[in-house]
Amino acid sequence: MREVKVKAGEDVTLECQGPTHAPIEVLKWIRPDLMSDRGLEGYVFFYRDERSHESYHHQLFVGRVELRDPEMKDRDVSLILRNVSTNDTGRYEGHVSVSNTGRRKRAQSELWCVIKLTVEDPVIKKYKNRSQNYGPSKQESEEMAMEAQDPHSCDSPSHC
Repeated sequence: MREVKVKAGEDVTLECQGPTHAPIEVLKWIRPDLMSDRGLEGYVFFYRDERSHESYHHQLFVGRVELRDPEMKDRDVSLILRNVSTNDTGRYEGHVSVSNTGRRKRAQSELWCVIKLTVEDPVIKKYKNRSQNYGPSKQESEEMAMEAQDPHSCDSPSHC
C-alpha cells in the first residue's frame, strides 16, 4: 500500500499502472469506507466501454475526478482527484478488468492498486500541533483573535 499526504485544496494523483497483458475493459476506483450494508453507494471513478460513467460516481467525487491519461496509454490508470478536502482522507483501491480471451464472457476484476490518502487541513494543523487537549496557546489565541479582527479579511463579500 502506497501512502500519499496532501494539503486541503490541492489536487492529487493516485498513481497506478495497469496490467500489460490485455486491453482494459473496466476500471473502478473505490473507497471501501463508502460502502453501506446494501453494498457500494457509488464509485470514486468508473470506466467502461472506453469512457467514464459519471452517473456511477459517488456524490463526493462527481466533477472532481478524471484519469491522468484518458486513453490509458502505457497502461496508466492513475486518477486525478481535484480540490481535496479532509473528507477525501481514506483508502483508495483501483480495480482493473481486462479483456478475456477465454470462454468466460465477463472479465474478472482484480485489485491492482491500493493507496492510503491523508488530507491535512493546514489551518487546523497549525493550532492543533501545540496542545491537543488544552486548546491553543496564549500566543495562538492572540493570533486567532487578530485574524478575526483584521479589517482586510474577506469574511463577507462586502469586505472583499
